[in-house]
Amino acid sequence: MNISKEIEKKSFWALKIGEVLDLLETTDEGLSEDEVQERIKMFGKNEISEQKKITKIKIFLSQFKNPLIFLLLIAGAITILLEDYRDAIAILAAALLNSLLGFYQENKAEEALAHLKSYIEDRVRVIREGREFEIDAKEIVPGDIIRVSQGDRVPADCRLIYVNDLMADEAILTGEALPVNKSTEPVSFQAGIGDQKSMLLSGTLIVQGFANAAVCRTGKNAEIGRIASMVEDQKQEQTP
Repeated sequence: MNISKEIEKKSFWALKIGEVLDLLETTDEGLSEDEVQERIKMFGKNEISEQKKITKIKIFLSQFKNPLIFLLLIAGAITILLEDYRDAIAILAAALLNSLLGFYQENKAEEALAHLKSYIEDRVRVIREGREFEIDAKEIVPGDIIRVSQGDRVPADCRLIYVNDLMADEAILTGEALPVNKSTEPVSFQAGIGDQKSMLLSGTLIVQGFANAAVCRTGKNAEIGRIASMVEDQKQEQTP
């Protein structure tokens, strides 16, 4: 097997079907079980890695680690000792407001990440060694051939190899309200996500037709995985 992890960086939307299958070292009859196991070791499972979940209480309490909050609390305590209660209330209110805003931003990021992870479908129909069966979506690997139809959520980034009147709702990634017509024809190398008509992207919804597609990118390397990684790695900006 000559395939490597670098394969996931290829512009599959701009390549012909034969070139895609050759690069992925697969056929329209799918991979063998031995090949699947080797690729799971190489690429990992098709899932967005889960960091230890932070409780809402911990998120709120963590806001008080900010040096600015410490300064405000100390200033508030001093003004109370000086019996300047009006200033004390203003200072403590500012500290509380800053903490609440920080909590809102961090908690919103946690909820967004959990929401993105829910877009990875639990089950998927896959073709291996010419036989079709249903497996957990986390078990698919680059080179697998999957079959999708109306109502299915796409489990990974895939290059279409056969379509029948296929339309996909890509609003989660592109913001485009209307479903997009899909085809097997390659498009420009410079095509943006919304113009990659020959691709199905993870997390999007099939609203019409059915298709077979070759899995190209899984887990954190899929489009929705990259978005989840950016949300997860987001650093809180320091207060000016």
